[in-house]
Amino acid sequence: MLVTDLGADDAVALRVGLVVAELDRSTPHPTVTLAPGGKASAPLKITQAGNLPEEECKPKTADGFRVYPPGSTASLFIKTTDYTACTVPSASLLSVGALVAG
Repeated sequence: MLVTDLGADDAVALRVGLVVAELDRSTPHPTVTLAPGGKASAPLKITQAGNLPEEECKPKTADGFRVYPPGSTASLFIKTTDYTACTVPSASLLSVGALVAG
């Protein structure tokens, strides 16, 4: 699963910065097979941008999260302005855990 914090459109995304969530490998990541209409989820851990020095983050309010489900090239956009992103590409604020059914 690929999760990014960015603007709602590509132009805004470039200004906010494309930050890809790190994959949390602290737990097993088994294959999840879903029946039609089935659901799955993965925990997203978010570090607050305010925990980083200003010059290492350059914070900016994001428009939401773009999520690419496993094996998909199509994304889903989850709109929220309750998240402050970093515009410095090396600033890592997101990590995503294993996908689980349910």
